[in-house]
Amino acid sequence: MSQSESKKYHLTIALMGEPSPSASTPSPTLGKYDEYLAEDALQEVEPVIPVNVLPQSELYVGKQRKTEPAWVAALRELMLVDIPSLQNASNRSVVFTTIEGHVIALIFGYGRSLLNGRLIVRDFGKRTALNILNGDDIRSITSFSIADAILLSQTQASESTNSAEFGVDESSGIVKQITGTPVDADYGDLVSGGDVLAIDINLSHGDELAEKLRALLRAYKNNDQRQESLKWISRISETKDAALKDSLNDALQAFLLGEDGGSQWKVTSLSSMPSKIIDWESAGLFYLGSEARAEKTLDDNSRPQFKPYIDLKEYIESYRGKGKLIDKMKRDRLFVLSTTEDNPIAICSAYRSLVCEMEMDGSAYVLVDGRWFEVAASLYKEIEGYLTGGSLEHVDLNLPEWESPDAEGIYNEKAAEVTGYAHLDKSRSGIEFGPKQIEVCDLFDISDKRFIHVKKKGSSGELSHLFSQGTVAAECYQDDREFRRQFVQLIDNPSFAEDSRPRHEEFCVTYAIILTDRGGDSIPPVDNRLGRINLIPFFSRVNLMQRTRELRRMGYRVQLGFIGRA
Repeated sequence: MSQSESKKYHLTIALMGEPSPSASTPSPTLGKYDEYLAEDALQEVEPVIPVNVLPQSELYVGKQRKTEPAWVAALRELMLVDIPSLQNASNRSVVFTTIEGHVIALIFGYGRSLLNGRLIVRDFGKRTALNILNGDDIRSITSFSIADAILLSQTQASESTNSAEFGVDESSGIVKQITGTPVDADYGDLVSGGDVLAIDINLSHGDELAEKLRALLRAYKNNDQRQESLKWISRISETKDAALKDSLNDALQAFLLGEDGGSQWKVTSLSSMPSKIIDWESAGLFYLGSEARAEKTLDDNSRPQFKPYIDLKEYIESYRGKGKLIDKMKRDRLFVLSTTEDNPIAICSAYRSLVCEMEMDGSAYVLVDGRWFEVAASLYKEIEGYLTGGSLEHVDLNLPEWESPDAEGIYNEKAAEVTGYAHLDKSRSGIEFGPKQIEVCDLFDISDKRFIHVKKKGSSGELSHLFSQGTVAAECYQDDREFRRQFVQLIDNPSFAEDSRPRHEEFCVTYAIILTDRGGDSIPPVDNRLGRINLIPFFSRVNLMQRTRELRRMGYRVQLGFIGRA
């Protein structure tokens, strides 16, 4: 077979970072790339084999593991006769090579399990793919979206299409992985990039392979060749400033421990979630902690730490103050106890499970998947300008102060009594030709025709849900006659027509946010619009801007107001 006819293989490639200078080389020594292996991998690999076609290269082959799946025990319980031995076998290999001073790992089978995960350069695959892909030939995008909730989703198309068709919001989406067709056919038919890069490569010619790896390194470093249709992805980009990341982590640790760290950074939202898509059909219970502790929990047969949700609060309370909490979270893991496996499965580090928003002096950062992302100044200013402009009305609400510990429902009842507004909290209207029931609003101001939606200030997801809820109800009122008919019955006021759509700016959607912290958030005056929107987490502001635009297009006025604490 000639070089031009040589078969190409779809290969996974990782770029490895430099080991810590303080890290000791594992013993016994098998080859010159031992320090790039996982801690326990040296006991799991065969003798190293030099790779002849590629200079400075070595092959590490993992010893084959054979394990019996957990479901076999259930099968034996079901059968009345013996069944054959059923075992899974995992094959894994890695070829390490050095190209222009960079260590690159070519991964075969389950070879990634042999690598020291901390040394894999994050986003190498994504950045490289973005710089060689055709922006109009994208097949799949996996992304985080920080909106009504922190969503990790994978969207794939039946055929290649423009990246804009995948619905990833430019203002709140963080792309984790992207797959598509490269501009240069030499890279094959399909390229996929996340932390690692999957690409078609000819393996039979060392010179050609080395040159292809050099080209990929150049693509990784050169954003100038990225197509215009893919440049929006950099509006929220990972920060590389080590000192800045240390400052953000210090502020995060102080917040988690309830300490005043003296930082000017403000944590505006915090939650925890798996950093990758998991199989919810088999996923059962979650646990944050060390591997030894997770296994001991199972040995005790009690499983008290495994819960149907991620208990970040309990994890923080169990911290004994030994060393830095953030360092501990990078060592500890988020485990899932599968219904098909006996042993807990580590999904990611506890640190990578955190989702945190932080702001200071016109800068916004978000921690997702163990990385701090910076919101581009242009995006920050765009949102700030829109919400302080004339599209969103900033108002003082004619509503009573909130009294602790009233739930939102109790507050709404009291507010309706004081103001005379219609109390519609938990009252729902149906839509024509559908079973769906929509909550119209919490309070309705009949005289000024205002749909008032009330929510305590919370995380980005909670406030974004408030903004989305107001938009959905307004759209139903505008477009659905049956919805309007049931609404008129709820308020018992025949002066509202049910058979005609509302006139332009006849109705108003008002968002009322309860500030529950005593002495925490004070309400700036109406003319201080910037101070008011800064009371809201950044990604909630993104959602508020989007929803305000939608409501304005539908012909509604939109108001934002705050409710203080008594």
